[in-house]
Amino acid sequence: MPRRQRMKEARDEVAALRGENVSPPRYCTNLPFGYKGKERGRGEIVEFGGQPNDATLLGRNYIRLVRADETPMQCGGCGAWFVTEVFLRAHGRQAHPDIDDPSRRLQHEIEELRREDQELSKAPPIKIGPMPEVRTEKP
Repeated sequence: MPRRQRMKEARDEVAALRGENVSPPRYCTNLPFGYKGKERGRGEIVEFGGQPNDATLLGRNYIRLVRADETPMQCGGCGAWFVTEVFLRAHGRQAHPDIDDPSRRLQHEIEELRREDQELSKAPPIKIGPMPEVRTEKP
């Protein structure tokens, strides 16, 4: 990484810790760890703030700012965001092994559709009044 970019990221991190940024910075995890009662995977984008150890996590390299050249991707299983597809796939294999394999993913989607169908069949039927007569005569 060029020196100029490293300097900018360092300034952004310091400004974020001081609360000087207008828009909140986006952080991602370098290492898996627990935060706000939830396990965070490597490369996961996390909203940090309000916790007493936030500065320590940044200082010890547990978290870092998301770089502009990284394209975030969302997990289809749980909705978590990751900085790259590599981290997203690793998360999928570990957290959602039942839907990581294409054949299992299809089976998972079929089961979801069946559950939705069962939910809809429990709903009361919609009552529609009588249909008006349609005249086919020409005037």
